[in-house]
Amino acid sequence: YHGTTRRYTYAWDDINQELKQHDSVETAWERKSDKIFFRGATTGGGSSPPGFSQGYQRHRLVRMATDEEPRSRTLVFADPPGSSHFVYTKFDAPTLNEKMLDVAFVSSVDHVHYAGGLEQQMRDHRFADNVLLRDRWAHKYVLDLDGAGYSGKFFAYLASDSAVIKASVHREFFGDWIQPWLHYIPLSSSYREIYNIHSFFSG
Repeated sequence: YHGTTRRYTYAWDDINQELKQHDSVETAWERKSDKIFFRGATTGGGSSPPGFSQGYQRHRLVRMATDEEPRSRTLVFADPPGSSHFVYTKFDAPTLNEKMLDVAFVSSVDHVHYAGGLEQQMRDHRFADNVLLRDRWAHKYVLDLDGAGYSGKFFAYLASDSAVIKASVHREFFGDWIQPWLHYIPLSSSYREIYNIHSFFSG
């Protein structure tokens, strides 16, 4: 948390070796992508028993966000937009994933313990190119998700002009200093409400 590197620090200038007030590539809210964005490695837990990594937080999220089965999801939204009158309807998961989520792994660090190895892990999950920390500011919603430990990017996310959605099972030293729904948007470990979070904020 206390390092100053372009990988973990908001508005860190690598050339002049200084911390700026605002990141030079920060994007105006109305020009940001409307999707919930996540990129990360396949970290998430220990290696015992073998095959358990399918149940890690990040693995479950990537599979859910790229699910192509026509599973039904309930979406709650205000009708008309901005009102306190809420209605619900059902959508198939692939439609919601395409409209709302941009989620992928960027590297594999635990495929030795994944049932079927690296090839099976890559078949089961979406992989994409890595992005720099500053590339995340092009998105309205940045998803902060634990790996094997706490997320080192959380403070950078809070400093940005993007909205932070955080799912965590760890107790962290700043837990009593920040408030859910004020400083960040909380997300349960089931992720079931992620579509409704998007619908609430983006309509």
